[in-house]
Amino acid sequence: LLAAAAVNSGSLGILVLSAKGLRDSDHLGTSDPYVVCRIGPSSSSWQAKPRETERCSTVVTGSVDPVWRLAFHCGPSATTNGGESDLVSSMELHVRVFDKDYVSADDFLGEAQIP
Repeated sequence: LLAAAAVNSGSLGILVLSAKGLRDSDHLGTSDPYVVCRIGPSSSSWQAKPRETERCSTVVTGSVDPVWRLAFHCGPSATTNGGESDLVSSMELHVRVFDKDYVSADDFLGEAQIP
């Protein structure tokens, strides 16, 4: 999973670019992956992260090496006297990857928490 974050004018910019070597969930040599992201307190569970911060990528059909280019902003954030963003120092990006199934429930492929 390739993701990046940057702070600009009190806003946190997030880019979830791609993943490599995902599990073949469709048993045809491919998957139809998408990501769901939430931002919340570091080391918190998925459920503890506010649903209002949730963003979802498009589905990449027939790939185990998807490129999403999901970009979004979160903020504005408060800053401390030192200028470091409270948002960046106390929050994390939580990313979950799913395989889209059109007949049954979507399959969970994995997740990552990025401080």
